[in-house]
Amino acid sequence: MPCGLDFQGSVVDIMRNDSRPLLARWILTVAVLLAVMPAFSAGRDREAEIGRLVKPLIDSQLIPGVAVGIYENGKATVFGFGSVGGEKARKPNGRTIYEVGSISKVFTGVLLAEAVQRGEVGLDDPLSKHLPNGVQAPKRDGKEILLWHLATHTSGLPRIPSNMAATDLANPYASYDREKLWSAIGGFRPATPMGETYAYSNLGVGLLGTLLSRAADKPYERLLRTRIAKPLKMKDTTTVLSRSQKKRLAPPRAAGGQPTSNWDFDCLVGCGGVRSTVDDMLKLVAATLSDKSDGIHDAIKLSTERKYTMPGLMSGIGLGWQIAQDGSTLWHNGQTGGYHSGLFVDRLKHTGVVVLANGAEPQVSAVAESIIQLLAGIEVKPPNVRSHIAVPVAKLDRLVGEYPSSFRFTISITREGDALMARLTNQTAMRVFPESPTLFFYRDVEAELEFEMDLATDRATAVTLFQNGRKFRCVRKK
Repeated sequence: MPCGLDFQGSVVDIMRNDSRPLLARWILTVAVLLAVMPAFSAGRDREAEIGRLVKPLIDSQLIPGVAVGIYENGKATVFGFGSVGGEKARKPNGRTIYEVGSISKVFTGVLLAEAVQRGEVGLDDPLSKHLPNGVQAPKRDGKEILLWHLATHTSGLPRIPSNMAATDLANPYASYDREKLWSAIGGFRPATPMGETYAYSNLGVGLLGTLLSRAADKPYERLLRTRIAKPLKMKDTTTVLSRSQKKRLAPPRAAGGQPTSNWDFDCLVGCGGVRSTVDDMLKLVAATLSDKSDGIHDAIKLSTERKYTMPGLMSGIGLGWQIAQDGSTLWHNGQTGGYHSGLFVDRLKHTGVVVLANGAEPQVSAVAESIIQLLAGIEVKPPNVRSHIAVPVAKLDRLVGEYPSSFRFTISITREGDALMARLTNQTAMRVFPESPTLFFYRDVEAELEFEMDLATDRATAVTLFQNGRKFRCVRKK
């Protein structure tokens, strides 16, 4: 999430793919030991080992809790750590429901493969074959975007639509409908040659989900339920929760731990609108590793086949799936405004990991990656989380106020309970954590706030924002 002078940013950009740092760290093909924590072995306590990895995230209040599933030797095991949070102080479990964010793209890739098998679409179909009459298909150099380009992020389409004006930053995709989608697509010129350059696009995969829905003449939710969830017995994998499922939904928490809103999707549901549980996601893992040959298993196999290789890297893309540098491990992660998720499937070791958390904290993906590495016999260490101290509410109140700067933005400092919140002009409020009574840091971006105090009045008179090697001093409004 943006901070500092990035005033054009918004919560819309949270639902991004964090593939680049993960791809840089993925080392299954080299014999490197990452230090201190022993790898899993037959006699080790798996719950304790995983607990050491997730404990720093929970102790630092990055997330209230997390549900972890591992698949090994044909057996699925689920562990819950921390609390679901809010009024639900229970420990998360395999039936706790979460938004899985961009892992939805894996489901959309499987639906594409399944539709290919049915003969409803072809991977090489141009968009014009499936767009409504009157909507001009995007072209570049006389060529059209093909369906497989959408699934592999090689369509040249931007990350989000240019006409996506999120009126509600806490639920940014809810009001984006087909009329707006066709307006954004019509006549658009892709930024790069199709099929040649990887550029992550929520718009592209969201469009793919809508085109698959049009081809089948069924809503995306129905395709998901009948073509994937039902045959795999994934009873809690859906885009629309029932009343009973809502009772098991972990309440969303923004980065920093404050309550936030769930996200709803309209026509871009295929890029991030799926909800699921660890129990269900482990069934997807099992199906991905299965040797069965039938409709759904054949579709999953097709979705895992490499369709694009990143230049200079051994990593690649299937239909929705990311392929790690070992050439075999499949993965994807996801993040919405109040959740983060990680999914890894190691086809060589025949293992899998699912980690779901109700906290918009990217380090959840790093934990999932660490667990799959442990299962592969690689040593890892817990995430390095910056610690914070407790500051009395009375001392936080000394800092509350408006701090205009000469750079045409204002830092608004407020208090919510025992949490200090900072909001820059045109951005959402984010929690900052105290390293001292006057030095606070963000957890979701690399930035700090340092307050200057008037000893006579015991009130802050100014605050300096440190970010990207620059500092911006803002004097408190009297």
